[in-house]
Amino acid sequence: MRSRRACAVIAGVVGLVLFGAGAPAWAGPGDTNTTFTLTSGTLAISVPGSANLGSFATGSTLVSGSLGGITVDDTRGALVAQWSASVASTDFTTGTATANETVTKTNVAYTTGVGSSTGTGTFVPVGAASLAVSGVAGTWTGVGNNSTSWNPTVAMTLLGSQVAGTYSGTVTHSVL
Repeated sequence: MRSRRACAVIAGVVGLVLFGAGAPAWAGPGDTNTTFTLTSGTLAISVPGSANLGSFATGSTLVSGSLGGITVDDTRGALVAQWSASVASTDFTTGTATANETVTKTNVAYTTGVGSSTGTGTFVPVGAASLAVSGVAGTWTGVGNNSTSWNPTVAMTLLGSQVAGTYSGTVTHSVL
């Protein structure tokens, strides 16, 4: 009887070892759904506060000069990143703004020049032969964030009777 009991105990121990009754259980895989958010920024344009195109002799028929650096920053992170920068002008006047003291915006031209860009896409400078009405300075088409800068030239066709003085006007840039 003793040997039967010993055999039963040995068989039980061998069964536990061979068949893993005491082995740890393995858990199945667990999934974690994970997300994050990229927040959209803005579309902005920055321009110089003022520009002096220079001094010219009376009797000049064409004067021109650099307006200064214009920059468009697009941090909207769009899949289709597109924008268009426009430019407009007022008349340039001196004194009491008589006909001979005025350069009409019809006689103001804008040349965008070459742009310098970061981001994935293309900047196309356009410029306007006349700022009689608002014109396109340049456009961008690409993807994601981008930034473009350019240094435009403003040229004015003067009357032969244009009088001496300091002429002032406003060149306005915007971006959509």
